Amino acid sequence: MTLESISLSQLANAAKLALKNQFPLPVWVVAEISEMNVNRTGHCYLELIEKESGGDKILAKTRATIWAFAYRMIQPYFETTTNESLHAGLKVLVKTTVEFHEVYGFSLNIVDIDPQYTLGEIALKRAKVIQQLKDDGVFDMNRLHPLALVPQRIAVISSESAAGYGDFCDELNNNPFGFGFYTELFPSVMQGEQAPQSIIEAFERVYLSIEKFDAVALLRGGGSKSDLSCFDDYNLAYYITQFPLPVLTGIGHERDDSIADMVAHTRLKTPTAIAGFLVDKVSEFDGQLDEYLMYVNDLVQQLIQNKTLDLEGQLKRLQTGFVESWHYNQQLLMRANSKIEYGLLRFQNNQYKNLEKYSVSLQFLLKKGIEAKADYCKQQQKRLIKGISHSVKEEEKRLVYLQEIMEWANPQKILDRGYSIVSKQGKIIKSSSELAPNDVINIKLAQGSLIGLVDGIQE
Repeated sequence: MTLESISLSQLANAAKLALKNQFPLPVWVVAEISEMNVNRTGHCYLELIEKESGGDKILAKTRATIWAFAYRMIQPYFETTTNESLHAGLKVLVKTTVEFHEVYGFSLNIVDIDPQYTLGEIALKRAKVIQQLKDDGVFDMNRLHPLALVPQRIAVISSESAAGYGDFCDELNNNPFGFGFYTELFPSVMQGEQAPQSIIEAFERVYLSIEKFDAVALLRGGGSKSDLSCFDDYNLAYYITQFPLPVLTGIGHERDDSIADMVAHTRLKTPTAIAGFLVDKVSEFDGQLDEYLMYVNDLVQQLIQNKTLDLEGQLKRLQTGFVESWHYNQQLLMRANSKIEYGLLRFQNNQYKNLEKYSVSLQFLLKKGIEAKADYCKQQQKRLIKGISHSVKEEEKRLVYLQEIMEWANPQKILDRGYSIVSKQGKIIKSSSELAPNDVINIKLAQGSLIGLVDGIQE
């Protein structure tokens, strides 16, 4: 028994006819772009897929084409409306005709794309990323890092050829205050599908020498929103929240903040604005230093003034005390001199009386004829005269010594030894720091005084 059969081409033609009958008009299809390529002739070739809800399992996959004449109209309209370029990973609502070719099989021919659907998907995806970061408890973590009081060491993540990077360096290095900054570039891709991972890798290179820096500046410097969609990537945003240095962003969005802006320590509009922000921070600290310097200077001046007044008071008390002490010692010397003179007179009178007594005794003994006693009296008289003479000499020496002490304390004697007293406006000068060039001074000498003009001062 022979089985009925048809050829492969007949089967393909039948399938083609069935699809044409089933889908005679274009149909709107929801799919995700998994691959996309625009060739030199302007034709756009895509691979569309559908994933399992909430997972990555692919439920369907097909080829799709946007011919050059259609792509030239669809692509600019889509990007202008969504601020997003067509790229892999984007979910789209496309108007397509169903095609089946006997050799190349099933495919779709895209004739239109609804940008409003993609806008909703982008907003939904962006909202999910923001919510996920908040649910993870990391959304505000980078803002918890304190920015250095003087942020002058900056790691820069940007493209070396980006105009924004050049503007940043120019603004920073040519600031009007002359502040010095150290910057080091960590090159990265700043747009497209590779940008998030490339920026993360740049952050990892910064981390290897993190002790060299005060903050990280993430610079892009403008561009269409489609070029900046990479900054809404969850992995990049999460990495920024975990980075141990403050991250400053100057990506250059014209309207909305990117998610990277939202989680960064400080968001500024442009790279130039970041440079201005850093200069302002250093200038603010410089101003505080000036205020502290003025405060310290005022405090030192007040202390000097107080100490000067204290020293002047002590000098006056010292001068008064010296004069009082000098007068007191003079009085003591005069009293001591009077006592010595009085004592000597009494001593001499007493000795003379004794001599008279001894003389009478001797005369009496002589009269009685006692020669032995006369000899004894003579010996005693000699000893007595010798003792009196010795005592008188000792007292005279003591008197001379006291007179020398009194003479030594006499200021005139100090001047006679070659010293002089320098004064200015009646005030005795004790240190060269109390004088200034061209000051008029009075110099008191042992004999007379001089008036002089200070020509120079030597410490």
